[in-house]
Amino acid sequence: MKVALVAYSNWFPNLSTYDCVVAVDSGIHQFIKANVVADYWIGDCDSSNEHLLIIDYAKQMIQLPTEKDETDTHAAVIFAIKQLHANEITIFTTHSGRFDHQYVLLLLCELGLQYDISIQVISQTSKIQLMEPGEYVIPKSTYQYISLFAWHQKVEQLSITGVKYPLDDVVLLPANPLGISNEICETSAKLSFGSGKLLVIESSD
Repeated sequence: MKVALVAYSNWFPNLSTYDCVVAVDSGIHQFIKANVVADYWIGDCDSSNEHLLIIDYAKQMIQLPTEKDETDTHAAVIFAIKQLHANEITIFTTHSGRFDHQYVLLLLCELGLQYDISIQVISQTSKIQLMEPGEYVIPKSTYQYISLFAWHQKVEQLSITGVKYPLDDVVLLPANPLGISNEICETSAKLSFGSGKLLVIESSD
């Protein structure tokens, strides 16, 4: 099942290809503005003060406690995995000024790998995902740049073609930004690596 989680954002994505749509706390505001009903709303209402309106824009509500050991988005990911049996999750958000909030989203991508589930984070200017060893084809899109980072451990046998700066069988270390700000210059890029975990960020200015 493909599940979309619409978290804090100032935009409303195209959700037509998803099997289930979840508004995460203040993410419900975009549903209200777009006059679209979510399948679920999950949150603690600490940033969503239109509680009565939520009833009209979500088929089911899951109320979380305000004081808890996880973020609303983390709780929504767990709900999507364990209750909705998602095999693909997309988190739609707006990158705020708080880096800690952005880092949590990376940790949720890591959580997805633990459950063998693809989790990607999409904003108006970027798409973020974690990859395990294998071969991938990344289509050229509206994003201008593609950057590759070793996630917490070295990535070996890394190759990428169809880009401005191709790589061939290199070792990428966590402290080495060699893979930053590349550009897909063909219809798609071909990416492969043999070990480690690779953080892939497509972005625009």
